[in-house]
Amino acid sequence: MPLLDDIHSYSEGGIGANEAAETDPDIVIAGPTYPVTHADAVHLDGAGGRDFGLQFGKVMFKRLWRGEDWHPVEPRRITQHSARVLSCRFHVPEPPLVFDTATVTDPGDYGFVVEDDSGTVAISELRILRDTVVITTSADIGANPRLSYAYYGTAGNGGGPATGCRGNLRDSDPTTGPNGARLWNWGVIFNKPIPYEKGS
Repeated sequence: MPLLDDIHSYSEGGIGANEAAETDPDIVIAGPTYPVTHADAVHLDGAGGRDFGLQFGKVMFKRLWRGEDWHPVEPRRITQHSARVLSCRFHVPEPPLVFDTATVTDPGDYGFVVEDDSGTVAISELRILRDTVVITTSADIGANPRLSYAYYGTAGNGGGPATGCRGNLRDSDPTTGPNGARLWNWGVIFNKPIPYEKGS
């Protein structure tokens, strides 16, 4: 059973890993690597490798030892409710969802981007309602809309919690590593059409 990280700084790699896990139940996503420190745009540094290794271990214990049907913080349904309001419902391993800007710096709109055929649609408000992020835009959403998260970065930036592709959405998993590292489950990278439903 492959256990993969959600490859953060090369977004298409992360998208590919996540889509593989959506179609193959034997592929498990442990989580994204953007919350841990990096040596460069792709590779983790020593501390980042240690902390993400703890996340791997946590997920392996849940899946292989306990036999749990593990899934990360990932989108399950994206719905457009009106010309300027949409919602994204997430699988949340350990509620509640939170926006954490202390651990990961805010890349803008907590990492969420709404697009249509005309380009980016500005976001005016994001709020969490239980397992759902409700997004309000400042202009009408046009044809062929998409919602992405932690998908875009700035060219030339390294990876990690202060640069690169990243977002601020996580759950409230109380697990800590032996070094005191908080092993929250962070939202995976995605770029989905609107509407979207996992498995459809």
